[in-house]
Amino acid sequence: MSKFRIKMKLQGLELEIEGSREDAHTITQNLGQQLAGVLKPAGAIIEGEVIQERQPAQIAQPGDQRSNGAKKIRRKRVVSLGNGEDEAIAALDWAHDSGKYGTPKQGWSTSQKGMWLLHVVNAQANVRGMPSKQVAETFNKHYREAGLIQVAKVNRDFGSLKAKKGAPSPVAEDTTKSPPEWFLTEEGQRQATGLVAEALGKAA
Repeated sequence: MSKFRIKMKLQGLELEIEGSREDAHTITQNLGQQLAGVLKPAGAIIEGEVIQERQPAQIAQPGDQRSNGAKKIRRKRVVSLGNGEDEAIAALDWAHDSGKYGTPKQGWSTSQKGMWLLHVVNAQANVRGMPSKQVAETFNKHYREAGLIQVAKVNRDFGSLKAKKGAPSPVAEDTTKSPPEWFLTEEGQRQATGLVAEALGKAA
């Protein structure tokens, strides 16, 4: 029978732990794991196992959100719009000249409201294009009395106008921007001028 002899000496081992009674169980468990990690290599030497370096266990401190030695991770909730657009896009603000551009009509379709808005912000705020979400946010902030519009319907209606064959599209999409931005084509500017005339109560 082969014999072995192991001698271990820990110098300067000193532990000082503070905590409340509620923390005692967690601290004791983690301390036990720490000491077990020190003694375990001796057994591995006897059995001829290869000792792999591993990170030492950390002793939980009072206030740590731990359960059975495992750290609880809080995950940040991310809300997806389902269309790749950033939910943080804000509505535009400017001094609207209702005497020059009128106000949108309640009976207009979503695409008409969007085209009128793109025309106005281009002329008054020097903004050529906007993502669908910003179109909806801006219109709903300033012209809610004309009826709220939805992001999904802006995408749907503008997309239908863009895909329609047999006639020039009044809108186009700049896909180099993230998120993509809608803007008026020459045909769109022509139609938007007619919408402004209607908003002012004049003949197109």
